[in-house]
Amino acid sequence: MLNGKEVMKMCESVGIPCKMILDSSVGFCMNSVDCVFVGTEAVLENGGIVNKIGTLTIAMCAKAFNKPFYVFAESLKFLKKFPL
Repeated sequence: MLNGKEVMKMCESVGIPCKMILDSSVGFCMNSVDCVFVGTEAVLENGGIVNKIGTLTIAMCAKAFNKPFYVFAESLKFLKKFPL
C-alpha cells in the first residue's frame, strides 16, 4: 500500500506537478489547487468510500470550491458490503 509521499514522488517523476497538503490546511489551500486526489480503504457498490478521518472534510471543501475530487483505489478494494 502506498502512502501520500510515495504517490507524490511517483507523480512528480512523470512530470505531474503536485503538492501534499495537511488535512488541517485544506480550507486555506483549496482555492489554489486544480483538483484533489485521495486514496481509500474501500469503495462500496453504491459509490461510497470508506477512509480514514479527514477525507469527508476534504471532499466537502473541494465541493464548496468547485474543485474536481478523485479517489485512487486498487480494484481489489471494490466491495459489495463493507465488513464491520
